[in-house]
Amino acid sequence: CRQCSTRNEVLMRSADILNDYAFKFVFGADDKDANNALKGLLSVFLEKPVASVIVKNSELVKNNRRMKNSRLDLLVEFENGDQVDLEMQAQPSEDDLPSRFEYYMARLHGSQSLEGKLYSDLKGTYVLVFLNTKLYPQEEIYEHVFQYRDDVGNLMAIQEDKQKIILIEMPKVNQNKEVLEMNDKEKVIYYFLNCQKGLEDVKIKEIVEQGGVVSMIEKRVDNIHEDRWKQLNEEFEALAENERMMQQKLRYEKMVKQQEEMVRQQQEKMLQQEEKLKQQEEKFKRQEEKMLQQEEKLKQQDEKFRQQEEKFKRQEEKMRQQQE
Repeated sequence: CRQCSTRNEVLMRSADILNDYAFKFVFGADDKDANNALKGLLSVFLEKPVASVIVKNSELVKNNRRMKNSRLDLLVEFENGDQVDLEMQAQPSEDDLPSRFEYYMARLHGSQSLEGKLYSDLKGTYVLVFLNTKLYPQEEIYEHVFQYRDDVGNLMAIQEDKQKIILIEMPKVNQNKEVLEMNDKEKVIYYFLNCQKGLEDVKIKEIVEQGGVVSMIEKRVDNIHEDRWKQLNEEFEALAENERMMQQKLRYEKMVKQQEEMVRQQQEKMLQQEEKLKQQEEKFKRQEEKMLQQEEKLKQQDEKFRQQEEKFKRQEEKMRQQQE
């Protein structure tokens, strides 16, 4: 709870829910306020009542040097067995984000055990990602729901579609809207983008006073001590630096592999050219041998003609002598 205005101002400046690491701590902790905030958030963006949820990976990753990506997402399971992969993507990524989200979906949906069950028993799986960047800048809408459909837009699922990827591009939300004009999703997004201002922000104060999910999130955020916020920010920066180093290493390794592949292709091309030259040399050699054979044959024929001519000459001489 609030202790004094000075502490509150410092706390609000430190509280950054766009911090991937803090996002997981705010919504994933084993805490009643955190669980209430999580249920409220999911009910708004999945557009269905959420009575009970369990966070299956509440632990915070503190060293990701050997990991492909920082695992700062939340794996949440509903009372009916449905699962959600929830994440805040705070910074632009050089990686292929859509492919990453597809991988999350496939991994989550495929993790279900079907032993002794039918495929119709599969539970729903969702990937819900809040993006602090524009992934599809050519589109004006901020919410994208991806499902399996055919070329004319028909859902593959006959009854209920059990797989959805929901991407929220927060920078596209109009922050100049009056609170009364905002829907529940826009209120949450506005709060996320301006969380550091706290109740000093007039719109946040008005939204919180209305009650609802933002009020629950603010309660959770406000109950986190300033020192813990600073620690979360420091840990996030360390993870972000590790991620940057990892990305640099991956870029370097990719560049080296590309160069090695270019060298391999060039060497292969040279070998092919050498082989082609060798084949041409072999062909020329065979042609030369054939020409030599033909030349030898011609010589033999010339010799035969010469011998015949010599024979005719002797016969002619003999006949001439006989006539005399």
